[in-house]
Amino acid sequence: MILNGRQLCTPVTYEKIVALAGGEGFAEDSGRVTVTFHHAPQVKSEGSLTKGETVLVNDRTTIEVVGIMKEYFLAGPGSTASAIPPVRKAVRRTSELGVAGDYYEFGVFRGSTLYNAYDEATSIGNASMHFWGFDSFQGLPEIEGIDSNPLLGSKKDSPPIFHPGDYQCTLENVVYHLTDCGVDWNRIDLVPGWFEESLKPTGSPPTPCPSVWHKMERAAVVLVDCDLYVSAVPVLEFISPLLQTGTILIFDEYWNLGEDAGEMLAHREFSERHPEIVSKPLSKFEISTDPSGVVSFGPRAFTIERK
Repeated sequence: MILNGRQLCTPVTYEKIVALAGGEGFAEDSGRVTVTFHHAPQVKSEGSLTKGETVLVNDRTTIEVVGIMKEYFLAGPGSTASAIPPVRKAVRRTSELGVAGDYYEFGVFRGSTLYNAYDEATSIGNASMHFWGFDSFQGLPEIEGIDSNPLLGSKKDSPPIFHPGDYQCTLENVVYHLTDCGVDWNRIDLVPGWFEESLKPTGSPPTPCPSVWHKMERAAVVLVDCDLYVSAVPVLEFISPLLQTGTILIFDEYWNLGEDAGEMLAHREFSERHPEIVSKPLSKFEISTDPSGVVSFGPRAFTIERK
C-alpha cells in the first residue's frame, strides 16, 4: 500500500532479529548476523546487521537468519497490510452503531490484521467481541483454474499472481506473535485447516450450520482475505448464517483477478444464491492505490442488509 508516495515501513533492530532467531547463539560472530529478507513471493534481498543497526521492513517481510525462517510481525496500526485500515474502521463503526457480534477473519497469515481488530475493539472498550481466525497455516493451496489468472490489467501470458504456499505462517508462529503483543487468549480462537475441510458441516447427521458446532455468535465484522475463488466460496457459505443487518463484510483481494475470478466472482455468485443477504458498498472503507482515486486493487467493503 502506498500513501502519499511513501511506503509505510517499520524499523527492526539487530536485537529484534536475534531474538526472533532464538538468541545470541544464532549470531555469526560478535554482534553480527547475516539475513535474507523475503519481501514478497519470489522477491528477496541479502544483508547483515551489527549491534545498534536498524533495517526497515513491512509486515509481509520474512526474515531468514542462518537458514531459519522467522516472520517479523508488525502489529501496530501503521502496518502496510491493506486490510488493516478498513478493519479498524469497521470494528469502530459497528461498535458505535450497536451491531453486537464477533470478528471473523479468513486468511490470517501472520495475524497482524487480526491483532489490529482486537486492538481497536479493546481501545474503544468493546470487551464482548470475540475474534475468530481461520487459516490453513500452510499458505495458499494448489492454484488451479480461474485462480491461476494473472493480475488484472497485466498481459494474458503473464505468470499467475498467486502461488502454492504463498503467505505461509505456522500456527505456532502466529500464536507467538499474538502472545508477544499481550492478547487475551480467552477472546481469540484460531481454527487451522483447509477451508473445504475446516468449514464443512460436521457430525452425523451433518449439522447444517457449522457455526453452531463452533459455538459462534453473529458476525459484526468479517474479513475475507483468502485471495482465491476456491477458498472464498466455502468461506461465504460458512459465514452466511451469521451475517446480520449491519455486519460489515470486507474482501482484501476483491479486485486483483477481475470480475470473473477470485473473491469478486465468489461474492457475486454468493449474492445470487442468497437474495435475502444484500451487500451494499461502503466506499469510505476502501483503499485505492490508483493515483486517479479510482479503486482498482485492494479491499472492498460492504454493509449487510438481511431481508
